[in-house]
Amino acid sequence: MGRVDVSFLDKDNVLVSWMESTDKAAELKMVKVNKNGQKFEPITVSLMSAARASGFPQLEIVNGIVYVAWNHIEDKITTIKIKNFDVDDFN
Repeated sequence: MGRVDVSFLDKDNVLVSWMESTDKAAELKMVKVNKNGQKFEPITVSLMSAARASGFPQLEIVNGIVYVAWNHIEDKITTIKIKNFDVDDFN
C-alpha cells in the first residue's frame, strides 16, 4: 500500500485512495472511512502501472463530484486518466 491521498466528504467522513501492488501492475483503490475509524467496502478505481513514472494519484472533491486522476503508462507513453464519482455513491 502506498501513494496515499485523502479528501473530506464531510466533517465526519473522508475518502482515502491508495495504490496496491499486484503481480505485474497495481490497483488504484479508494475507501470511505469515518471519524471513528470505520472503513467501508473499498472499490478498485483502475488498474495502473506500478512504475515510479506513474506518479501519485490525486483525489479531489468539487461540487459533489469525486475526481481521481492518475498517470497511465502504455508503450512508454504517459497520459493522464480521470475518473469521477458522485459523492452520493459513498453514502
